[in-house]
Order: sequence, then C-alpha cells, then structure tokens
Amino acid sequence: MHRWFGIALLACSPALLAQTPQTPQPHTPTKAQATLHVNTSRVLLDFVVRNKHGQIVRNLKPSEIHVYENGVLQPIRHSEFFNGQI
Repeated sequence: MHRWFGIALLACSPALLAQTPQTPQPHTPTKAQATLHVNTSRVLLDFVVRNKHGQIVRNLKPSEIHVYENGVLQPIRHSEFFNGQI
C-alpha cells in the first residue's frame, strides 16, 4: 500500500507545482450614501465683537446682537461670554 501511495504522490507532484497561487482580488466596498435630515430650533453661533480700539467687548446683551439669515432677523434667546484663547 505504501508503494501505491508514493507513486500517486509522485504522479500528482507536477500538477501541484504547476498551479500558481491566485492573487486575491481587492475588495472594493460599495459606497453607501446616507442622508441625514435634522430640524433644530437652536443654533450655536460663536463670534467675537471688538471696539474701534481692537479690544474685545465683553458685556453685550442679547438685545444688542443682531443675527440675520437670508436677510431675516433671527431671535437671540441666550448669549454668554466665553473667555477663550485664539
């Protein structure tokens, strides 16, 4: 039995060596497109107000701030001074 196994192995060896390994095809994932719809009633807006001397104005009230979107005045519900570094 060992003799037949050796002959079979020798007979198959050239066929095994002749096979070239297949290179894996690069995986190209399909681009999923997501759409996000959001309705919001508040927007955070950061801004800096300076006087004519270039100093930051710190004591603004919401009634002194005017923000327009597409030419329409938007209400200011809250304003807060944040002492951050640029």
